[in-house]
Order: sequence, then C-alpha cells, then structure tokens
Amino acid sequence: MSKASTPLSPIQEQRETPITSPKAMDEAMIKLPPHSESPQPRIKRAHLRSLEEKIQRLLNGKRHLSMKVAELDAYMELCRMEMDVLCREAYGYKKT
Repeated sequence: MSKASTPLSPIQEQRETPITSPKAMDEAMIKLPPHSESPQPRIKRAHLRSLEEKIQRLLNGKRHLSMKVAELDAYMELCRMEMDVLCREAYGYKKT
C-alpha cells in the first residue's frame, strides 16, 4: 500500500434522495389519525419506504466507514514499520 493510495480527501457521494425526509412527508405524518383510527395505507407505505431508505443509507455509510478505518489501520502499521526501520538505522535499536 502506498501513501498515494489512501488520501484523506472528502468523500463525494451522489444521493438520489436526501437523508432527511421531505417537509411534505413530515406534514403528512403529522396529519395521521390517532391509533384507534386506521391511517391511509399510502401514507404508511411512504413512511415505511422513507425509513427503509434511511436504514440503507446508514448501512452503506457504516460499510464505507469500516473500509476507511481498515485503510487507516493498514497505513498506520506501514508507518510503524517504516519508523522501526528508521530507528534501527539511526540509533541501532528498535523503537517500542
């Protein structure tokens, strides 16, 4: 792994839908009837779809972060090995 392969640049993502639900969806959810009455099925489906999309985005983000953490761990280990070599060359011992 080379230093150039792990830049710490911002992640560019293209999202089809925003993370937060649209204002119209929020207003529709506020107008839900009490639990004794049955809300319109389309509102329930829209809210369910919105929650599923949020969960999927969170899972994708979690996977992406896990990959980035693994890359950082590998880069840190590479830096430690390089530091050990430099310490041996400079001082004749291994830095612990």
